[in-house]
Amino acid sequence: MYAPDTISRFLWSIGKRAEAEFYLDLFRADAKERFATIAVDGPVLTHALDALVVDLRFLSELGLVPVIVLGLLDADDVIKHASSLALELARADISCTVIEHPTPAEAAEAARVAARDGIIPILPLASPPSPASGGRPLADRFEMVRVVLDTIQTRKLIFLQRRGGILLDGRAVSLVELNGDLLTLVTSKDVSRKQKTILNGIAYLIDRLTHRCTFAMTSPIELLRELFTTGGSGTMVRRAARVERYEGYGALDTTRLVTMLESAFERPLSEGFLERPVSRIYLEEHYRGAALVLETPLGAYMSKFAVGREAQGEGLGKDVWGALTQDYANVFWRSRTKNAINAWYTKQCDGMIRTGVWQVFWRGLAPERIPEAIAFALDQPKDFPRVESESTTSLG
Repeated sequence: MYAPDTISRFLWSIGKRAEAEFYLDLFRADAKERFATIAVDGPVLTHALDALVVDLRFLSELGLVPVIVLGLLDADDVIKHASSLALELARADISCTVIEHPTPAEAAEAARVAARDGIIPILPLASPPSPASGGRPLADRFEMVRVVLDTIQTRKLIFLQRRGGILLDGRAVSLVELNGDLLTLVTSKDVSRKQKTILNGIAYLIDRLTHRCTFAMTSPIELLRELFTTGGSGTMVRRAARVERYEGYGALDTTRLVTMLESAFERPLSEGFLERPVSRIYLEEHYRGAALVLETPLGAYMSKFAVGREAQGEGLGKDVWGALTQDYANVFWRSRTKNAINAWYTKQCDGMIRTGVWQVFWRGLAPERIPEAIAFALDQPKDFPRVESESTTSLG
């Protein structure tokens, strides 16, 4: 068994310590069965079983229990693979159980109960009992996974493959937007048949799931980095979020908005925050991310940009930013110099300057207006009474 300090050092080594601790706390605070479902490809079980067992042992030591799905893409030898995995996990002193039920509802409930008891459920999507049936069709296997995900309210579905995420022209694709990328990818020669099946399967699941779930493809060697870092490792697949525009706070649930902002910044807003002028609010439909804009003669001053802690790593900030920059060609904003998101801001801006505790960024501003914009940004009131730590997804 791994000692706690060994586990901590390992987690810190795969990403920023704060990220690992945040995700570990987030996962542990929720019901055990919601943590993650991992759909393991057949070649992983044939050629990388040891790596998978190491991953599951680390997760077990952390008190995290994923649901393991076998045979989603290829049901051949799925019962044999399930037995082999169960045997190796038992040798590693990891509690597990192979679930064999004929109906999706029964399988989902059995998986939920096992995971809640700290036992890793192994769910082989085996053929129906009749040998003449020809096996459970692919569409039925994805539907069975949908029932499992909805029953246990899974946070994340990870497709574990030997090759990991998608590569185009030899370069890793970190994010796939189903809205605009699906047709290109499913007709690309660089994308494998199984990955095309996964993309179409995710589109099917997103259309039918009744709860929010994130999706990713990665390899066994990168699984823990995918789980415990905001950037992940592999390919995240998603559909762009719906971002709504509001002219002021009148039509909003301000309590939900403030709760999300304080979650992103990890500290309370100053009294009177909602009394300060705002021209437009860009808000993800479920109040998981927002940008606040004040229109000025110099351009749009972005006074707040934030993604709630639970939604970080989903690419939601890109959606909010895209809606804002679609409306405003000229934008400027400030951020504290130690803010980890400044690297991302630098990629979005035309220029920036550091002064004191602040960095001021601008985009689309005429050169002669930049000094005025900097002065305006630096003159704005602080929205937090006291800064003790720097947010990774917001400005202040």
